[in-house]
Amino acid sequence: MAIRELEADVLALQEVESVDTLKHFRAGALGGRKAYPYVAGIDGNDPRLIDVAVLSKLPITHVRFHSICSTPRRGARRSCPATASSSTCPSPRKGC
Repeated sequence: MAIRELEADVLALQEVESVDTLKHFRAGALGGRKAYPYVAGIDGNDPRLIDVAVLSKLPITHVRFHSICSTPRRGARRSCPATASSSTCPSPRKGC
């Protein structure tokens, strides 16, 4: 299934080269700024300068970065973003 067909409100992406590259991808594959008007790029901890990012249909109100996460496959260190992106939900933990 293609990403666009998911109609997701929030997309979390890894191994993003840059915010400019992400915006180019958004324009060509996801319907442009109108489809995902909010973008957050976070500098990753990868020595190759590969970042993590979020595309959202909802305003991104907070971005928190976890600099060390391990993957089950190899125990490799990775950049792991965590975001709260809905300004319409007063308490995301309670499930809005």
